[in-house]
This record gives sequence, C-alpha cells and structure tokens, in this order.
Amino acid sequence: SAVPSASHSTLPSTTSLPSATPSASPTLDPATTASPSTSPSASLLPSESPSISPSVLPTSSPSAPPSATLLPSNSPSISHSTSPTALPSVSPTKSLLPSLVPTFSPSAMASISPTKSTSPSVAPTSSPTSPPITDTPTQVPLQFSIYLMGDIPYKESEEVTLKHQMKNLTKSIMKDTTEDGIALFHLGDAMHAQRTSCKIEAYNTARDLFLLSPIPVFVTPGDNDWNDCPEPDVSWGRWSRNLMRLDENIKYEGHNVPIQRQKRYEENFEILHNGILIICTNLVAGSVLDEAVWDKRIENNVKFTTDLAKAYKGQYRGIILLGHSVRNGYMKGVYTGLKNIREPVLYIHGDGHNWEVKQPFKEDGWDNFWDIQVDQGGHAPPIKLTFRGLDHEAPLVVENEHQFLFGDMFLIDRRGGLYPHALRKASD
Repeated sequence: SAVPSASHSTLPSTTSLPSATPSASPTLDPATTASPSTSPSASLLPSESPSISPSVLPTSSPSAPPSATLLPSNSPSISHSTSPTALPSVSPTKSLLPSLVPTFSPSAMASISPTKSTSPSVAPTSSPTSPPITDTPTQVPLQFSIYLMGDIPYKESEEVTLKHQMKNLTKSIMKDTTEDGIALFHLGDAMHAQRTSCKIEAYNTARDLFLLSPIPVFVTPGDNDWNDCPEPDVSWGRWSRNLMRLDENIKYEGHNVPIQRQKRYEENFEILHNGILIICTNLVAGSVLDEAVWDKRIENNVKFTTDLAKAYKGQYRGIILLGHSVRNGYMKGVYTGLKNIREPVLYIHGDGHNWEVKQPFKEDGWDNFWDIQVDQGGHAPPIKLTFRGLDHEAPLVVENEHQFLFGDMFLIDRRGGLYPHALRKASD
C-alpha cells in the first residue's frame, strides 16, 4: 500500500509588511516587466494597484495596509519565513529546488495530495500492507464442475434435443443442492453448414437455445460455424456477434467465472478457478482458407497455451485445454511446451462425434496427458467434468461404467452415455 513520506514540508510565507528597500532581483512574473527594476519609482499619487516596491517619497496620507495581511498570497514569496503565517497560501509554492531550511514539526494543515516518495516512511503504518502476489493459492481450492458438449444442432430435430438438454440441466442444478456446475462449454459446430448455408437465422437459433442454460455458456468455433460456410468472412462476423460472448449476456450478469480473453484472438480465452487452469483456443477442422494465416493461428495458439502454463505455474493443480478438433501442429507444440509439468492435462474436443479417450504421448514419457473426444451432441447429453477440491478428504469415486477417473483430480461423467436411438445406430 502507498505510504506517505515522512520528509519535511515548508509552508510558503506571506509577508506582513512591504519591504523597506527596493528589490534588486528580477520580478517573479516576466510578463510584468522586461527587466529588473534598478531604481524605485517616485509617485506623488497613490497608484490604483499596489506597487511591488515602495515609493521613494512618502505620500501625503497614510497608505492602506497591505492586502497580504488580510488575504493569502496568490504567489509564493521569494524567501522563506522563520515563523508560520496566519493563513495558508492559495496555491503551493512551486520550486525546482528544495527549501533551504526544513521544518522540524508537522504542518498544521494536511496537504491536498499525498507526498509521493520512492523510499519507505520512517514510521510504521497503523494498518497492514496488501499481501504480496505469490505463486501459490491463497485459499483452499473447492470442488466444482463444468459441462461440455459439441457438434449440435446439426438438424431441426437436434434443436429440440438441445432444448431438452438445457431444460434437464436446469432441473439438475435447481433441484440438486450438491450441484456445483459453474459453466457450460460448447466445443464448436453449432449448426450444419450445408443444411443451413450459415444464414443468420442459424446463429440466432443456436444463441437462443444456448441461453436456455442456467449457467454461463462459453463457445469455441467449429468448421461448420465458419470456414466450411459459403461465405467464411460473413460467417465469422455472425459467429462473433451471436456466439463468442454469450457469457456476457445480461442473463449471466454477475457470474463468478473469471474469464480473460486474448486481445488479438478474442475467441481464445483463459479461466483460472479454484486451482484449475482452463485454456480454450480456435482449433477448427475443415477447409484451410489461407495456409499462412492458418499456420500463424496455430503458432499463436501454442504460444498462448504454453505462456499461460508458465505464467500461472504454482497456481494450478491441473490444466484443461479446449478446442473443436485435433490439430497436429497444436498437439506437437503442446507436447513440447508442457511435457515436463507434473500436473495432469486434459485436451477435450469434439469434431469426431464418438466418445474416445487416448494418451498419444504415453510412449514418449508424458503419461499424465489425455486426449478426450466428446460424443456428437445429438447422440448424448453434455458430459460433466468434476474437479476434486482440497476442502475435504473424500476422493472422487467411479460409480458406474459411464464415469472415468483421471489421476485423483478429474472425474468425467457421461451422464448415461449414448441415447437409445444412438445406441441402436451404433450397434447396426
């Protein structure tokens, strides 16, 4: 916390009587006269305004007392006084040099603004200073959960499915007092490009359906939202305006998810919550519109991810990476940048439409990294990912075939897995 300096201050003085001799030094205001006065002006009549120096000849009647005795001076005096004046000056003395004689007692009146000093004060402050920023959490991380889904709605019937999924999520959160879900993440492809031609109505429909969620929604783009559309540039604008910042909708005003977006690529974001670092990047599949731009984006995503892992080192217990698809350039960069950290890392994405869990770098010695692909949203409900807190000793436990434990930190619940119609299709 800023602490005022204990350096001494000197009050500007106001003379009580005019000087007995003319001044031999230049006046303070160069606009008043072109050169210093070398001789006093002898005036037989009193002037309309007080003179800087006394007249040589006495006037026929006593002069009025100087105004300085009644009102504070509008400008500082040239020399310092040895005793405080009765009234403070209107404006503080402006000087490039320190006062010649410091005071040895505090001034009677507080300064308008605090003294800024680069050295600490001599006396200790009466209240503690702000705690220093450390690399370790300042409180015990609590257990919490997030929901994840992707690749929905591809057709009109899935719009109905998505609506039911949002209603079921609302019921679960409202009725279950132990529910600790804080956010829903959609991992791209909020429409089917060929069916909708990426018209504005498709983005509006997806937005309205997502806003049925009782918890804030965060969306990453998919190829069907953007680069596989008939007019990619137009589609990017529609996606950005309708889906990129759903969490800022008035419905979720005041939510406690501490999201921060990357300045240049605003679709990328980070969340550090209760010791879990979540990093989402634009990793679409599909058509490559511009090879150079594509490579630059992947390079940025790798740097964004690895820089955050370094910057928050010591503040997280695990890392969750989110995107739409698996991009080899990104995966190689993540392996190079994160393989030496001891915390578990999950990369969760959609695009493949079938539930999969892989450890692509296990043979290379990185056995605490998992690549997880979620079901296509029309075939299964959103998965629930729970992060174990340190506020209680109860471990996360697998209770059925639809749950998966990663280390002792992450528990994924497929919440029943595939819907009956998807099971029948999978068995055919």
